[in-house]
Amino acid sequence: MTVNIGGTVSNVVTGVKRRPFGPAVSLTYGNGLERRHYFDEGYIAGVQVE
Repeated sequence: MTVNIGGTVSNVVTGVKRRPFGPAVSLTYGNGLERRHYFDEGYIAGVQVE
């Protein structure tokens, strides 16, 4: 996903990985931080951002 501000295009989110037919498992923000979701029986059990 990108955004165009004043003619400058920047990444907002890249590398989105999803569970089959489900929610995102991980993604990388434009500032380089990666967000990961951990699931237990289909529910989010934890979120980590590094």
